[in-house]
Amino acid sequence: MTKRPGGGVDIYETAAHYAVDDGRTFRVSCFTNDLTGASFHYLRILTGADHSPHAQVRVAVEGTSLVQFWEDSTISAAGTAQAIIGLNRQITGVVHTITAFINTAAQVATTGTSLEAELIPGGSGVGGAGFGGISSGKDIILDTSSTYLVSIQNLTASTIGASVIVDFHFD
Repeated sequence: MTKRPGGGVDIYETAAHYAVDDGRTFRVSCFTNDLTGASFHYLRILTGADHSPHAQVRVAVEGTSLVQFWEDSTISAAGTAQAIIGLNRQITGVVHTITAFINTAAQVATTGTSLEAELIPGGSGVGGAGFGGISSGKDIILDTSSTYLVSIQNLTASTIGASVIVDFHFD
């Protein structure tokens, strides 16, 4: 945590807070409501050559699912581009070096190296959805010029909803 004096009172804020203030924090999110039994949902993240972003991955699912985070995935088709937004909405034109796409199972040639896997129990109704995060909500520092993949595999026989949110910040 960083200590800054403010109005005669010490204010403690995190480095992540300052990254938002400075326009160095971004988010990509996606959702599906038609993840059929035993199928996959993929969010692919490409990092640029100039910075190593810190990432936090969160997911929510309506049914029991396996969530994995992969590095060095090979993709056979571009997929559907996802918007990456700056979390400081007062700053525009900030350049970041991240692109993200939704890919289908047919577009994923190899998943790569598994960095983490988490089984998330799911449910439905108020408070029934399963929630989880890669690395217990801590930052993962991604490598430059790399391909990462967040995969959600529905382990139920039902069609479920699932969402992924990835927050990035740069030092």
